[in-house]
Amino acid sequence: MVLSKVRPHVFGLFVRWLYEQNLDHVGQNIEAAAEVVNLWILAERLLVRDLQNASVNVLCGYPGWYADPDLIRTVYSKTGVG
Repeated sequence: MVLSKVRPHVFGLFVRWLYEQNLDHVGQNIEAAAEVVNLWILAERLLVRDLQNASVNVLCGYPGWYADPDLIRTVYSKTGVG
């Protein structure tokens, strides 16, 4: 399987989630939020619903975080229908 357009750090988060089944190690800043969004997109590509749910839970816990229109467009363009 070739995972094009996946940042190495995001793939590392995925592998760590596979082992630990949590995202407790993810930072609490805007850069980390962007990584979690990309992790959610990877989970969508790989059909890992539990990781998608964990990613959303992390994002909802960031103080002051919101899904701006550019982010929504990015997620929409990189994920499938449904």
